[in-house]
Amino acid sequence: MIRPIRQGSAGGSGDSAARDSRREGRHIVDEEASMTVLHPLSPDRTDIRIIEVSKRGLKLLVPHFVQSDSIIQVRIKGVIALGEVRYCTPAAVGFHAGLSIQDIVPNASALMAALVK
Repeated sequence: MIRPIRQGSAGGSGDSAARDSRREGRHIVDEEASMTVLHPLSPDRTDIRIIEVSKRGLKLLVPHFVQSDSIIQVRIKGVIALGEVRYCTPAAVGFHAGLSIQDIVPNASALMAALVK
């Protein structure tokens, strides 16, 4: 199920002023994925869920804390996104981590196609 979130809407907890400054709209999704922390290096691949997607970022539900400024690789349906963790906060189950996307292989269109139907 995909639900768009209006830019500037207060969906969930957090500072509404920060939400109002977002550059693009977000979509709520619920997709299985995996992540690998590249810096600081961890050889483990962890199962995660992607719960929101925008043109430049992802909101992830992860089972353990991930330090801000960590570089991670997210794999979903043949697409690889590389980005920097901007925040990681406790959730009801696990943690919510915000990922600022730096690069996508093969491209951004493939990521959006994999997540937003």
